[in-house]
Amino acid sequence: MWKPFLDRLFRDLLSHDLAELNWQVGLRNALGIVLPLFFGLIFHAIPTAVVMTVGAIVTGFAGMSGTWQKRSRIMLYAIVWVSLTTFLGSVAGAQALLAGGLVVLSGGMAGILAAVSPELALIGTLATNALIIFSGLAIPMADAVPTALKVMAGGLLQLILMLATVPWQPQADGTASLRRLCWQLASYALCPERSVDLRVARALITAENRIGDRAISPQKRWRLATLLRRLDTARSDLVSLHHDENLGEYREILLHHVSQLLKGWSRRLSTDPASSLSLDSLEPLLALDEQLKTEVGPAFARAHHLISTLASIPQAGIDPEAEVSLERWSMPAVQSLVATIRENLSLRRSAFRHSVRIMGTLALGLLVEHLFHLPRGYWVVLTTMVVLKADFFSTIGRGLARVVGTAAGVVAGTLVVVGFHDLVIGILVAMVVFALAMYAIINVNYTVFSMVVSAEIVLLLSFFERVPPFLAMADRLSDTVIGSALALFAFTVFPTWQREEVPKTLGDLVSSEARYLAAILDGTRPALARRDTRVARAAAAASLDHAVNEPAKGLLDRSDALRLMDVLHNLADLLMELEVTDSVTLAAARPMLQPGVERLQQLAEVLYRWPTASPEPAESEMPANPLAGRLERLLGEAEAVLVVAKPMI
Repeated sequence: MWKPFLDRLFRDLLSHDLAELNWQVGLRNALGIVLPLFFGLIFHAIPTAVVMTVGAIVTGFAGMSGTWQKRSRIMLYAIVWVSLTTFLGSVAGAQALLAGGLVVLSGGMAGILAAVSPELALIGTLATNALIIFSGLAIPMADAVPTALKVMAGGLLQLILMLATVPWQPQADGTASLRRLCWQLASYALCPERSVDLRVARALITAENRIGDRAISPQKRWRLATLLRRLDTARSDLVSLHHDENLGEYREILLHHVSQLLKGWSRRLSTDPASSLSLDSLEPLLALDEQLKTEVGPAFARAHHLISTLASIPQAGIDPEAEVSLERWSMPAVQSLVATIRENLSLRRSAFRHSVRIMGTLALGLLVEHLFHLPRGYWVVLTTMVVLKADFFSTIGRGLARVVGTAAGVVAGTLVVVGFHDLVIGILVAMVVFALAMYAIINVNYTVFSMVVSAEIVLLLSFFERVPPFLAMADRLSDTVIGSALALFAFTVFPTWQREEVPKTLGDLVSSEARYLAAILDGTRPALARRDTRVARAAAAASLDHAVNEPAKGLLDRSDALRLMDVLHNLADLLMELEVTDSVTLAAARPMLQPGVERLQQLAEVLYRWPTASPEPAESEMPANPLAGRLERLLGEAEAVLVVAKPMI
């Protein structure tokens, strides 16, 4: 039971991806930390500089990715929120009950915001951390406003630096995500494995979200959306061709040329996709298309459609239909944010359960700090906030990385303080080095990232605490153990198991496939239904991936869930094939395909009510039409899985 989890645990602890190393962001954000420290050293105002550095560090994390407009918005939110929590922490620090209540409420808000967006959840977590730190420093009330203003100044400096470096930054307006999509499609053309297929789906979702940012000019957004839509159509053709053996020797040649073309476009795609994609690179495919025109059959028509779609991409212009679908990709407005929070205020929602768990654990940590009179007890609460996450693996699995990294960072930071002793400039240089590292390696290895973040915090706090460094180190190490233990205890007592969500996420996928099939048969904008299915499929795959690594049984047996997911993958492939099927062939199959919509809806209802419901095995003859026959076979397989499935409570 525990072996898959332990294998993944240690694999995640040591895994690293050097391709994610981002020294450019690291240098920019480190500069935002260097400047206040440099001027603080010159003007003998180190404490002021260090407080500004707190604002710069937090704001730096808030502006790591996205268009510069989007980063500006998120950084402004972070500056305001963190400045407010700094003020509240400074004011309430002397009153333990008030400070504790604010910490608990702020942590709960950070938890519920996970249902809205990762960016807002990150800002909420960073703001809560700032509240914990400043409420534990016993800052005089008269200094509360100046302290908050200093934090705000540090954040604004980081924002100004980000804006100043925009002309030298690679564009993050969706073009980079389209480059990655081209590369993944090129890989799928030659290797149609399920793992590659899911990477293509995730690349499509990422590109949609990036292009949907309203900060991009309408003309560019429409152009990028047109390119995305045509790549998505090409993907449907590729899926269909991989399931069709009737191309004979042409199939391997065609897929090879398509892969080479997409790889070339991935390398050449720049900020103006229409002008950067050359028609010359299409010559091998166009020559092959001339040969295919002499052949007759649906497979050759589909190959011609694929080549025509790819040939249209270099001239991609404004597509008036793109604006309609982009409305669905825009970031939620304030009304939508409030509505989302209101919808999640129920214990049936995982985000609310996580919020309640955070509040209870923070309250318990504050109680432990008070009962045992821990000298630096705020570190217990800070560790708890960092370790406790919404799902099992992030809390237990990556929690180990946080504990190991935090302990190593505490030791490293303390050794720097002891090594430089009264040499302030040495500590400041170390702060800059750690800051550069933590931004650059944030996505490389989580253990090392946790280490440098903890070391940076230790160096910051060394300017406020006047205690022997090794004594502070011992306190923080013990507090790290206590805070981690509280987080693990809280998740054990009040868990959020992903395995409980598997039937629902699979039901969402089946429901989206029912709508997709209905849209194909009715001809009512199947592209939007295809997108919904893609998102649901990625969510179901991620949910199942987490669930199979949990050391306990779920509502749906692992093997049954994996079998059902495989059937639903194949069903999604069939639906994409149906979407690009010629109108005559589809019209002939429509009467035999139509009952599939209702059967899919019934299957979704069974999954939503699982394990209190199970499907009735349908008795029907295999349709003579090949497409309808494949749909009937897949539906039969899905129903058969649930008929014999073992509900595991």
